[in-house]
Amino acid sequence: MRQPRRRTRSQFQTIPAPTGGIVENFPIANPNPNGAEVVRNFLPTQRGLLVRGGISRAALIGGAVKTLFSYIKPSSPAFFAASTNAIYDISSLTPGSEASQVVSGLASGDFSTQQVGTAGGDFLVSVNGTDYAQLYDGGAWQPIADEAVNNLAYDALTTNFAVGETVTGGTSGASAEILGVLRTNATTGTLKIGAVTSGPFGDNEAITSAGGAAVVNGTVAAASSIAITGVATTALSHVWLFKSRLFFVQKNTLTAWYMPVAAIGGAASDISLAGIFRRGGSLLMGGTWSFDSGDGIDDRCVFISTEGEVAIYQGSDPSDTTQWAIVGRYDIGKPLGKRATMQAGGDLLIATVDGIVPLSQVVQKDPAALSLAAVTRPIEITWAGQVSDGATDYELIKWTDENIGMVVAPASTAMLTVNLQTGAWASQGGWYGTCCALYLGNAFVGRADGQIYKLNDTGADDGNAFTAQYCHSFFDLGDAATYKVAQLVRGAFFANNDFAPRFGMAFDYDVTFGVAPDAAARPPSGGMIWGIDNWGEKEWGGVMLGPVSATTTEWRTVTGAGYALAPTVQITSGGAERLSVELVRVDVAFETGERVV
Repeated sequence: MRQPRRRTRSQFQTIPAPTGGIVENFPIANPNPNGAEVVRNFLPTQRGLLVRGGISRAALIGGAVKTLFSYIKPSSPAFFAASTNAIYDISSLTPGSEASQVVSGLASGDFSTQQVGTAGGDFLVSVNGTDYAQLYDGGAWQPIADEAVNNLAYDALTTNFAVGETVTGGTSGASAEILGVLRTNATTGTLKIGAVTSGPFGDNEAITSAGGAAVVNGTVAAASSIAITGVATTALSHVWLFKSRLFFVQKNTLTAWYMPVAAIGGAASDISLAGIFRRGGSLLMGGTWSFDSGDGIDDRCVFISTEGEVAIYQGSDPSDTTQWAIVGRYDIGKPLGKRATMQAGGDLLIATVDGIVPLSQVVQKDPAALSLAAVTRPIEITWAGQVSDGATDYELIKWTDENIGMVVAPASTAMLTVNLQTGAWASQGGWYGTCCALYLGNAFVGRADGQIYKLNDTGADDGNAFTAQYCHSFFDLGDAATYKVAQLVRGAFFANNDFAPRFGMAFDYDVTFGVAPDAAARPPSGGMIWGIDNWGEKEWGGVMLGPVSATTTEWRTVTGAGYALAPTVQITSGGAERLSVELVRVDVAFETGERVV
């Protein structure tokens, strides 16, 4: 008996752009309709996927960039980059030449910074757990030691001075401890010294130390009277502000230190967490957690250990037991660095090996269930793969102006980003760096070659084209047993630039992309140009020539077949101007065979 012929029928499926971003926590047979397998070099929005901007060179320093930090003051904003050996002023954002050093002779560039306002002005306090704490007052940098700081200018340098040495005058016999060094050029600079003993240094006299030699240029001048006593500032590795007090972590210990209210100098007092934390390790960082979206009486002071323990205190004065009490101790995964936290409203987000967890969930859930409440739950597979290399020193940055949260992983060649409103994740291939900071509303990353790059700027990555790629979550139309043959795909966009999308189709959970389109592609001869040609006279060439507010491409032929399908879209950007293109919808035409009964 002859079998009946299998009949086919064409179907159409409209797929909104995945406003949910990358989604990996749904069953593969029952995917999130608003999710995607891949979102690379697109930024998820509330209506679709926006092609990201590129990167452009913004500044250069003489060494690998370890930390970026800014000083926010409308009248005199400033931007700084730290290498292992120095701090550079990059405020002018001059990419063609190496920035000037403002602090020299360092042994570490792993800074934690906190800006604080006092009656004496606005200050930026910086610590790294190796060098003396550094203080920026809006005009100059000074070390913070246990004594006042003076400036001793020198010239005719023959060998370098080092912090911790004692400098001595060859004629006067005067001496002082070197607290800091500022090298102006190869032979001139300024020594930051403590109290001078045995008389003043004389102008033009030779000065020497255990390693350095130069000649005095002028006389000693007072530089800063601010000092911290009670703890060596070289031991302080992290700083944060809680209820108008500066708090510090003492490196490789379970001890924290705090200052008097609204003070950046004076006697520091200690808080021991040794009787609180149970897993050992040391104190890594601290922060502020609030039940609301701002500072208030309900704020809590948070201490986090290297082993993933969190201690939360309430009150305002740690020296008074009636005004300071522990709320609780909680367990999280091991944190990924002392800058791996971010304020989100009143909540405190902490990047751990198990994901980015909100502190509000830490105090409510068992540690085993925290991964289910992690902000990174939609990308748990990607997150696990990224942290598997064991690297730390992650940073979390909230870029409010662009509605983007950024995860900076120094060992990665891509940056994970999240829409701050929708929680949609994506991966940005060209935005990677060793560190990141905001300055004047823009985001910047530093890299190991000393370059600092501005993000979301121009249409290319340092002059090189990049391709934005998207693959939707696979769908089988509720019938996994029916074979489907792909036929046509088209897309709907909001666009204000020329661009050439390339469509494709992936099958049966195998994410593949074809050859990326050329950034310089143009419509074929005879294509229709927006605003010039008339409707019905020509066919669309598939490339929108702007400006346009919204448009749909012509149908494109795709090939392949399988039981589950997922459309793919690629757009290449490579021009001087940022490509303003947002994908909002993909339409798919395919054939399915009828079941044989």
